[in-house]
Amino acid sequence: MEADGSSQPSRAPIQTMSIGHTAAKGNNSSSFRDSQHSSAPKRRPKLPKRKRGKTHGGTSQQLLSSDGVHQQPSRDLVATRASGDARKERRARKDAFKELQRDKESKNLESPKAPNPGSDQVFLSLDQVMNLGLRTSVAPPQQILHWCALTPVPLQAEEDAVKILIHWGKSERGMMKDQPSFRLQQVTRMCRRNGMQLSQALSLRRQHMQKMHYLNIEKLGLGTENDVKAAADCFEEAVESTLRKLNIPIWTEKEQRLHFKNLNIRGPSPPTPDFIFRNKVILRKSSGSGANRHIVDELVIHWIEVKMFYGASTIPNDNRSAVGKLLKTAKKYNTAYGPGALLFMYGCGDRLAADLAKEGVIVLDCSGGMVDLELVYAQLRTWCANKNGDILP
Repeated sequence: MEADGSSQPSRAPIQTMSIGHTAAKGNNSSSFRDSQHSSAPKRRPKLPKRKRGKTHGGTSQQLLSSDGVHQQPSRDLVATRASGDARKERRARKDAFKELQRDKESKNLESPKAPNPGSDQVFLSLDQVMNLGLRTSVAPPQQILHWCALTPVPLQAEEDAVKILIHWGKSERGMMKDQPSFRLQQVTRMCRRNGMQLSQALSLRRQHMQKMHYLNIEKLGLGTENDVKAAADCFEEAVESTLRKLNIPIWTEKEQRLHFKNLNIRGPSPPTPDFIFRNKVILRKSSGSGANRHIVDELVIHWIEVKMFYGASTIPNDNRSAVGKLLKTAKKYNTAYGPGALLFMYGCGDRLAADLAKEGVIVLDCSGGMVDLELVYAQLRTWCANKNGDILP
């Protein structure tokens, strides 16, 4: 699964370790003699110390350079002191998120788990894999998956929203939580006028910021790659938990890769969506609530791909961004396994939904409350929430 429009893979931190000196090979007797008769280890030259002046009241701290000249503290030092409270708050939120994860895990251990269907079964036959179809040789049982979703956002409403969201033009930077207060008020009024949700609008803003520059999200001030990937992983786990609770047998992406690796197939492996159904699943997509709820689409699907962003219709299909690659991905999965579904965390635009429907892919979202997003929101609050805990990425 891809994160919020990020096209570059996250980099693992580089680990370093100190390596002791080893004896050189050869017969260099003079160096050996010198090392034996050296009476004391060589001392390192002393470096000039940096002295700090005392601060009293509102006086600024002064630094003493090597030539004895007092210097004013750098802007980075002042900014670091000013952001001390913010760091403590983020640390408290991360600790709360970890505690929530532990509570979830303890509850899962206490409650009986449903057996994993197919855990002791063979995945596929070689002929089925070569045909790029993860299907059984006999007629599988039929299951119905009911899913309530939002009506896709009209293209005109999305285009009007972009004019408000990109307020500073090409100079637009940073998450909404770091913007002036009038920006959030402006975006909120726009959402009420165009019938959009705030989460949809903020995800749309992030995508258009990347479209203007095609820069790394860290350079645009939109968080780190690790934060975005961690949130995307939480969302994928939440969807998997939902499918398990509904007793729908699935192959996860990890299980698919392991299976294809064990088969030792020559050539490239088949594509791997986030989830492939083991049984025949009929998706019944509905819209509205209560007495106004009605079925808007019904389709037999074989796979689900999840995306933790808004499916924007105003992003070009250029294969240069997460949204720009969707049609190519949908066509690849449909060719391999048949029709499927794309589950967007924040919904989708109507033009993109229509283009995906032509490829045999139906769009879903999390508006119906079927997916428990508690852990996802807790993770988002650790890096893209304001002081009140409002998630404003």
